[in-house]
Amino acid sequence: MQFCYKLCHHYTLKINKSVQYTKEKGIFEKSTKTQTSDRIIYLSSTTINILKEYRKDFAIYVVIVGGGLSGCEIAYDLFLQGKKPTIVEMMDDLIVTKGVCLANTSYLRDCFKTNNVPVYLETS
Repeated sequence: MQFCYKLCHHYTLKINKSVQYTKEKGIFEKSTKTQTSDRIIYLSSTTINILKEYRKDFAIYVVIVGGGLSGCEIAYDLFLQGKKPTIVEMMDDLIVTKGVCLANTSYLRDCFKTNNVPVYLETS
């Protein structure tokens, strides 16, 4: 999931649109229904600085907040399209969900490492 956001105050984002992916629909945009349903997210100064840096050229650089399976698959797909994704994850590893095929998660981790895709872990 990718978010369209506005930097509000010092450590907050206001999210009013998301770009989502499902196997059935592919990639699609989803806006919030009303202004009051916009989401406010509080982030660390490190994460805010990463977003500011990569927002300068969003046509090429994409920040993905969340290194779960969906975030990693989106980063992989964007990488294959020639984009430069960066993954920001609050946990100490990518794809920590139980029950996910080890071959798939290992491939994604190795692909990001081999291709120098930036991954920031423990960014709470």
